[in-house]
Amino acid sequence: MGEVYCFRLPDDLETEAGGGGMKMKLEDMAKFTQLMLQDGCWEGKQLLKGWYYDQARMKHMETKGDSAGHVKEWANGYGYQCWIVKE
Repeated sequence: MGEVYCFRLPDDLETEAGGGGMKMKLEDMAKFTQLMLQDGCWEGKQLLKGWYYDQARMKHMETKGDSAGHVKEWANGYGYQCWIVKE
């Protein structure tokens, strides 16, 4: 992947907002998505440890009350910066 930019908060510390403000090229987002679809494996190499990937996909935050008027997947919970989608 190339450069990833994060939205900076308007403070004197140059704090980055993180995941919600990330900006990258479409091609890089496609690579990231493919990495996630392959359980953290890229070109035969395991880049994310299995335990971390498993934890990232598990619900850590309840979002059921926040889903009114949104897509149904929003009620499934939130993992490590990932919406949980049930197949």
